[in-house]
Amino acid sequence: MRFKVDYLSGMRTLLFLLLAGLIGHTAGATPYFNVRFSRPLAVHLFVQQLSGNGRPGNSFQKLYTGSRFDTPERAAALTDLDSLQLDYTYEFPQYPELSKIPMQTRDLLQRNLLLSADLTDFKQRSTGLLPKLDLARLVRTLELFAPVYDTLVYAPLEAQFNQQLQACTQALHRPVVVDFFRKMSVFHGQSDSGTDTFQVAFYPLPKSRQFRATAFADCSVSALPEGERDYEMLLSVTLHEMAHILYDEQPITLKEQLQAAFRKNPVPGAWNAYLLLNEAQATALGNGAAFLALTGELDAGSWYNNKYRNEMAKAIYPTVAEYLAQNKTIDSAFVADYCRLYASKFPQWENEAAHLFTNRFLIASSDADAALFSQQFPVTAQSYTMTPVTPAGLEKMRSSTLTKILVLEAEKPAQLRQAEAYFPMLKKHPELRTKGFTKFRLADQSWLYVVLAKGSLRQEVLQQL
Repeated sequence: MRFKVDYLSGMRTLLFLLLAGLIGHTAGATPYFNVRFSRPLAVHLFVQQLSGNGRPGNSFQKLYTGSRFDTPERAAALTDLDSLQLDYTYEFPQYPELSKIPMQTRDLLQRNLLLSADLTDFKQRSTGLLPKLDLARLVRTLELFAPVYDTLVYAPLEAQFNQQLQACTQALHRPVVVDFFRKMSVFHGQSDSGTDTFQVAFYPLPKSRQFRATAFADCSVSALPEGERDYEMLLSVTLHEMAHILYDEQPITLKEQLQAAFRKNPVPGAWNAYLLLNEAQATALGNGAAFLALTGELDAGSWYNNKYRNEMAKAIYPTVAEYLAQNKTIDSAFVADYCRLYASKFPQWENEAAHLFTNRFLIASSDADAALFSQQFPVTAQSYTMTPVTPAGLEKMRSSTLTKILVLEAEKPAQLRQAEAYFPMLKKHPELRTKGFTKFRLADQSWLYVVLAKGSLRQEVLQQL
């Protein structure tokens, strides 16, 4: 059985290049932001983009492919890296379902790289996170690619990157940033967050203006694209990622209250609105309110390159701004207004697969079918992928409140019989056998999509969903 978990989006493709720096105290509890450079982590993330896990045609691949470093030895090392199991997951079962992101060893490894002086230090810090031989294989690959990274990426951009990073560091010292972070902390029920230390990570991105930003644990990560000078935009993205951290670390009592309010809300799609909340609040706070605080103007353009996150963030922005101005913590009244806006402004979203599949539990007959599905619907926030179809997987799916997708093979009727045992309503949907597809809403308000594929899954079938 293959089992893959992908959280946020995106969410975990990270590049850290950090410069040592610290925001000092002002009166009262204010947040510290550590901005530091980590060569070990920078090399690791460079290698990840060269491997099969990297986005095709990314800027690092363009620099590397065909260069004098593109040798059979390194090609073999990248293949070996792709075969390594780096993702082991543990959850926090005391928290309400889906309210706190499970921790993954990949994140812990990357944080260790960030804090390590060199690869020897990293190996010592990470002993026990991976099997000994797997950790040694990872370190050997990083050692092999370290001079490649220095030559192709860091050396050509070093002077410009340091200037950019210094400008960002100075901007993070501004009182308006400290004050805004304090308000975000209160919004998420964390008035004591000023005593915490957060790692603010940037990395140089050559020859590209398209970049990813992400967050986990106490780390916010964003690119500094070559030639970029819009530091207010970059800092608003950083504060967007900080909002994710604060959301994830909300007190358990607050998480329980908020989730209960969503479950009780009678509007259609309230649960899917809840699954969108993490990205919507971070966008409203970072790309909306933070950008306004930094520039004095609300961004008139798109706040996020995803229509669901962008439009929901703009819809709730006035409510978010009111809560910030009044130093209020998100509460059940906020949830009621949020759900009202979701249902009244965007009722069509409950029929749009691109929205519903962002938070999904997919079980497919084969790895090839799962890969094609992910290719067709690449945007995820919380997602599980399991192959092949098994009773254990179906049982786990039944207990999940994510959108459920089953991709079954028509030539294997036993698969459908297994699925009917866990979802008896499938027996009453003859269109599944005639049309090869059906969907319906379950009692927990989640959607179940079932595809009965003839042979291997076809892209044209997915386009009809």
